[in-house]
Amino acid sequence: MTDGRATIELGEYQRIRQPAPPPTDADLRLADRLADPQSPRLQLRWLANGDIDITASEWVGVLRLSTLDIHITPKYVGGSRRLLKMLDFANDTKLARQLPNTRPLDATGEHLPELLCQLLAQSTHAVLRHGLRRSYRPESDDLPVLRGRLDHRAQLLRRFGQLDRLVCHFDEHDTDNTDNQLLCAALHAARPLATSDETRTDLARLHAVFLEACSPPTRESDWYRHRIVYSRLNERYRDAHDIAYLILDHLAFDDLFQTTGPVNVNAFLIDMNAVFERFVTKLLAAAAGPHLQIDSQHRLHARITDANTGRTYATLVPDLIVRCHEPARTTPVDIKYKLYSDHKLTTSDIYQAATYAHALATADVDARAAIIYPGNRTAVTTRLLVNGHHPRSRTHLAAGSLNVEAALEHINAMNRPSTELTEQVRKLAIELATGEASSASATTAGP
Repeated sequence: MTDGRATIELGEYQRIRQPAPPPTDADLRLADRLADPQSPRLQLRWLANGDIDITASEWVGVLRLSTLDIHITPKYVGGSRRLLKMLDFANDTKLARQLPNTRPLDATGEHLPELLCQLLAQSTHAVLRHGLRRSYRPESDDLPVLRGRLDHRAQLLRRFGQLDRLVCHFDEHDTDNTDNQLLCAALHAARPLATSDETRTDLARLHAVFLEACSPPTRESDWYRHRIVYSRLNERYRDAHDIAYLILDHLAFDDLFQTTGPVNVNAFLIDMNAVFERFVTKLLAAAAGPHLQIDSQHRLHARITDANTGRTYATLVPDLIVRCHEPARTTPVDIKYKLYSDHKLTTSDIYQAATYAHALATADVDARAAIIYPGNRTAVTTRLLVNGHHPRSRTHLAAGSLNVEAALEHINAMNRPSTELTEQVRKLAIELATGEASSASATTAGP
């Protein structure tokens, strides 16, 4: 850190304890919201001996406290630069290619928020070099002279008999449009996330320029997504908008940036489970070929019903359903960003997969389900049998790991996986869906 603040770095699912300055009220408020039981992201505890106890989950990013910065880094992906490339593939953007070629995608270097701040500043400068887009927007105002169209009804109701001011409807041609408002909102949100003084200063200058040009009504990224449509007039904004969306999407909370202290308390966190799910889904779809069909987020209705009414009690939604044509198999797949290379599958994930398998089971073949998780190789690693009382009543569960770091090396700047990668992923999907490996090596789970 250039400002001399203390920094703690840890990986996802890691726990660390070390001395730290005492917390402020804003720090405690942020810690309470991060540990919300409805959506837990991180556990922060300040101990009586002056230590801070941090327990990370699948959320990675940066927490900027009053006197401390906490970085949760994506170890399994291979660092922040590879995570940026992973986000590109998952979201169909091309942010990583904007990085200078002299800066390789290694596991060291800047953290993702700093990279995004640098890219936002770089792309915003590119927009400014071509000039901010102007557009027409409808306005209504009381003016001393007629401009545009006179609102006869409002003039009669509000200013009857008064001719010193006219109620006019007109079109204003200026830079206060959604294209510029989105960048202004992202620049404001990015400033506290930047770790270098140079980047923070650059963002502050850019934000001041955009504040003179427009007034963003919100920082809700979906508000802008529903209103911005690209054409030849604003196509040059697309790269900058992609980065702006990424920053606004992953702000942990919108109301924690401004505090009464000298430093803003904020959090930028990415749910690696959601990113990994999108990444695997797109990778399997690209590798499917003629023998596989990949269905994402397919809702299974009427699988859990109320015995009294016969209506659906709960809907099952597997992450993926892999349909293999030869041999004919339909296998639900659950995607988990968990470190199963280091420990066994949890019983809760086994129960969930077994429920999916039972919901899609047919009379002629055994029930089957699979789990995909990140690992240091791409292969099927675990095979389980859940045996029922009847000899033919059993469920096959298979777990396979995907080497994300190696996979990212085989995806080019245009988000296209190599032939070698697609063949490897297709082989993994078929083995998970059909259980081609010998059943003699399977591990048996109790009834």
